[in-house]
Amino acid sequence: VEKPVPYPVKVHVPQPYPVHVEKPIPVPVKVPVDRPYPVHVPKPYPVYVEKKVPYTVEKHIPYPVKVPVDRPYTVHVPVEKPVPYPVEKPVPYPVKVPVDRPYPVHVPKPYPVPVEKPVPYPVEKPVPYPVKVPVKVPVKVPYPVEVKV
Repeated sequence: VEKPVPYPVKVHVPQPYPVHVEKPIPVPVKVPVDRPYPVHVPKPYPVYVEKKVPYTVEKHIPYPVKVPVDRPYTVHVPVEKPVPYPVEKPVPYPVKVPVDRPYPVHVPKPYPVPVEKPVPYPVEKPVPYPVKVPVKVPVKVPYPVEVKV
């Protein structure tokens, strides 16, 4: 519940202010100091200055020059001319070729050759689990018995 107060109330508002905290550095820090340091200054040496000698420049004036050119001469080049020749075209028509009558030829029959066939045999494989093998047990067969009364 807020009530109006007849006098001014001062409320303290916290303001941020800088706080200096010194942190020790375990490693020595190199600070660049502007100290005079030796600089190698090369000794002056004589420089040879090349002096340009003035001379006259020859300017060539363009004028027509006649170059001796040999006259063209004819060269004989052999050229093959295609010679037309007649082409034989096959005309389809029935042709009867004389064939002799067939005659019997004796062909010898092949003789029997024994071929080796692999005989099937049982392969023993190790079984990882027990297997019940049926064993034949002799069982008595019932037969009629005569009973005397």
